Amino acid sequence: MNITDIVVIVAGALIGAVILAALWRIVYRKRAEVHLEEARRNAERVIDDARKAAEAKLKEADLEVKEKLLQMRSDFDRQAQQRREEMKNSERRLQQKEENLDRKTQQIDSRIAEVERRDRDIADREKGVVAREGELNSLIEDQRRKLEQISGLTVEQAKQELIRGIENEAKLEAANIIKRIETEAVELGTQKARKILGMAIQRMASDYVAENT
Repeated sequence: MNITDIVVIVAGALIGAVILAALWRIVYRKRAEVHLEEARRNAERVIDDARKAAEAKLKEADLEVKEKLLQMRSDFDRQAQQRREEMKNSERRLQQKEENLDRKTQQIDSRIAEVERRDRDIADREKGVVAREGELNSLIEDQRRKLEQISGLTVEQAKQELIRGIENEAKLEAANIIKRIETEAVELGTQKARKILGMAIQRMASDYVAENT
């Protein structure tokens, strides 16, 4: 083997080494690109998963917030409705109290008016009693004078004079009573008053007949 062969062998070895190194570099780069692409895809997948998870969390949080807002609004509406009902009930009770107070005030006013009317009636009756008492006193005095006048008459004459006086007195009393009852009957304006009037007239007639028999 001469020098030329050695040079050729060394040169071939060097060329083979260079070619092998180039091939190895190409293969390594290809594998690196494959790994890089895989890493990129993994990174994109992780990012996409993270984005989806974040969106899901955001949607969940948004839904939770909306549910809380709806619950708060529902609670507020319920409390507001309850408050309105309480206010309506309070207003209704207040109105009832005012109506009761007005009714009681009217009743008191009516009672006061009735008491005043009765006081006036009593005062009028007292005046009538006083006037009647005066009339009776005058009548008694007249009868006394008549008795003094007829003291000299016979028994029969005195009896007839007394009967005439009693008749006149009874007629006057009956006329006054009938007039008073008729006035009350007009004021009452009822069948009961007319019935009372008839009964009173019958009673006075019976008393008159009994006194003169």
